[in-house]
Amino acid sequence: MLKNHPKDDMITALNLREPERVPVAPYVDYTYASKISRRKVSEVILGSNELKASVLLQAYERHHYNWIMVFDNPPRDWRQNVTIKDLGDKYEVQNKDAGERTFLLPKDGTSIYPVGDVTVENAAERFELEIVDRDDILREGRCEVTKIVKMRAGSEALVTAVVGAPFGEVLLRLGLTQGATCLYRKPDLVRNLCDLCLRRYIEEAAALSEAGAEAFWVEEVFAGTDTISPKHYEEFALPYERSQVQALQRLGKPVILYFCGNPMPIIQNIAKTHADAFAFEENKKNIDVDLERIKDVLNGEACLFGNFDAINTLTTNPGEIEEKVKQMILKIGRGGGFVLGTGSPITKTVQPENVDAMIAAARKYGRPSSA
Repeated sequence: MLKNHPKDDMITALNLREPERVPVAPYVDYTYASKISRRKVSEVILGSNELKASVLLQAYERHHYNWIMVFDNPPRDWRQNVTIKDLGDKYEVQNKDAGERTFLLPKDGTSIYPVGDVTVENAAERFELEIVDRDDILREGRCEVTKIVKMRAGSEALVTAVVGAPFGEVLLRLGLTQGATCLYRKPDLVRNLCDLCLRRYIEEAAALSEAGAEAFWVEEVFAGTDTISPKHYEEFALPYERSQVQALQRLGKPVILYFCGNPMPIIQNIAKTHADAFAFEENKKNIDVDLERIKDVLNGEACLFGNFDAINTLTTNPGEIEEKVKQMILKIGRGGGFVLGTGSPITKTVQPENVDAMIAAARKYGRPSSA
């Protein structure tokens, strides 16, 4: 008879030991969670923090995986400071303060955040203004979703807060073309912006930790070698990843570095961030993410998340899903230090029964005694 809560198995795996059964940690954000709660994504994004927490909790209660991902939420009174325009199939959300970020929100799809919303001339000023002290973040209610989820499910599931990574944020905000140009022509600007971003994320992480986050999921989205060169990764992205991991670990919480794009030519350097765990995208974009090779590089010093294919395999059928889970666990999931995750967020096209099949297969084949 199994004795542990889902959270216990997750903590055991992150500590590089073998749990009673392989934990399952799918990337579930508001897109899939809204489907489970039978709401439109825009209704959740534009709704209260209580509603945001509720849909995440409903998805967890439907599937009972081993963690719950939580996301930063806007200040408690944010709706008073924005104008929302109905554009038919989407909303345009614009801050009333001139120059603030605008984003488009499909009525039933993923938010489209602006790429290239700052310029070389105003980026430093904008980034500086976005740094908010931990106490102010808490006072503004920007961690309420985390507080609610922790209070209601924190005894059973590992509450894991999602934060960005400095380099990826800088490239996103400058825009890929302008950002890549700055790597060559204005490297000091890139470093300055990364420094400012790092300061912001450290304050946000401190607030999230105070609110109840028990682990951090750091998303590095534009540092793969399909986007920048290995030299630029080592010079611009790696130092900030390492500093961020160390700062978050000083909060006493494990850090999972989620790396998008091609990691293989730089996997030795990625490992030098010394994160507690690493997660990667599934094989796509003509990129082969070799988890067996990555496991060899990590050499038992960090937990590895399996990048189960959320885009193709998870949309097939329970039989194929079970077989793929079985093969992944047999290849890289034995001996501890392994979590079955998804390489991308689960979309609303995925049937809940398929998520059930993935979890059931992990618990069937992911026990120490399983053949």
